[in-house]
Amino acid sequence: MYTSGDGRKRTAIVINNDQLDATLITQLSNEDCVAVEVRSEAVKFFSVSMYFDIHRDIEEDIRQLEEVMNYTKGNGLIIAADSNARSKMWHDTTTNQRGKIIEEFLICNDLYVMNEATEIPTFQSNRGCSCIDLTIPNSRLVRYVSEWTCGEKKSCPDHNIVNFKIASVNNGKDKMNYMGVRYITNQEGYKKFDTNLAANFISIFNCINKTDPSKLDE
Repeated sequence: MYTSGDGRKRTAIVINNDQLDATLITQLSNEDCVAVEVRSEAVKFFSVSMYFDIHRDIEEDIRQLEEVMNYTKGNGLIIAADSNARSKMWHDTTTNQRGKIIEEFLICNDLYVMNEATEIPTFQSNRGCSCIDLTIPNSRLVRYVSEWTCGEKKSCPDHNIVNFKIASVNNGKDKMNYMGVRYITNQEGYKKFDTNLAANFISIFNCINKTDPSKLDE
């Protein structure tokens, strides 16, 4: 088990595969952030566990993320974070200000959220439920991460266990090189896009069916 700091530890990474070696990155690690380099003959990447204290300015956690990004630049990276932030981008029912700040950072830094829509929230307590625990690979690792699930077994009193698989990684050399603009999308957004697109076609091309954009392709 890898932890760091002398205070109350809220993050840890456990390696239970004897085929893997790991080294704690001490300059990145503290009570709320543990970073390790994981390696074997077929695998090399950085794994980071983070906790974003809801009572702490989210910008402090963003700065920690920036340090992680700078240190691991050019390598595969996956972050498991208790973000204490809500966003429809990771299939929560609402988006708050903390969520918006994290969304912007992820998009600007070529990071991806592997969370999938599920009936089981990652966080559940008597106060309510939400999807605040994020699985975040970078572009060098995203294609190797699969089978993300959130189960009903709890890792602690309030959080359900998140599972996913990482295939053999050739140090991320098969990087996804798409450099264009990426958009945050969801089902509601797609429906709005379809409606606006149909309306624009009707207006521009003077289509006969002007009353029902949904029938434009009939």
